[in-house]
Amino acid sequence: MALRNGYMPLADLCCGIIVRMQTLPLFPLGRALFPDGVIYLNLFEVRYLNMIKACLDNGTPFGVVALTTGTEVRRPGVKETFVDAGTLAVPERIDDGSGPAGLIQVRCTGTQRFRINSVEQALAGLWVADVTVCPLNPTHPYPST
Repeated sequence: MALRNGYMPLADLCCGIIVRMQTLPLFPLGRALFPDGVIYLNLFEVRYLNMIKACLDNGTPFGVVALTTGTEVRRPGVKETFVDAGTLAVPERIDDGSGPAGLIQVRCTGTQRFRINSVEQALAGLWVADVTVCPLNPTHPYPST
């Protein structure tokens, strides 16, 4: 299986194969995302604008993790902590560029669950993790909404 931009193509994640991704950007949210779930994001923080631009340009996912402390918008002196598992999210830009400057709107679809092996905070506060992607489990589907 070939790596593309440090990520395993999602189409190759099947048949119980466990894949390790070493540079997955994370997006901590006050809610969880599940496989096949959809979230809409209005991005305006520099850390997430840069992240989503790279994901869209390279066709790569990012990880959504649920916050346990802190807030979705970075605040001085407030530490973010989050659970050690999440879901890969594939973004699709939905705005036409006519909205407020510095704002990007994206629709994200959850694909697969992952576990965090290690995490660090990079430039501009973006969290980046080394993760292990969990194999698909079609025998235990998530409830539809």
